[in-house]
Amino acid sequence: MLWRLTTTELRKMVDTRAGLALLGVTELLALGIVAVQLLAGKPATWTFQAFFSRSAASGRSARR
Repeated sequence: MLWRLTTTELRKMVDTRAGLALLGVTELLALGIVAVQLLAGKPATWTFQAFFSRSAASGRSARR
């Protein structure tokens, strides 16, 4: 049931121009963030743990 609902909603999201644009913008933002972290960070910090801890910390501070 959940899989069917998920596929239906994803199909509906991609079927509209606005939904497709939203997916594209989200993808570009994600790639931009990764590029900034790769260019600005040191090679020793290019681990998933470092990326996740920075992401989690920024989300926690934004809620306050």
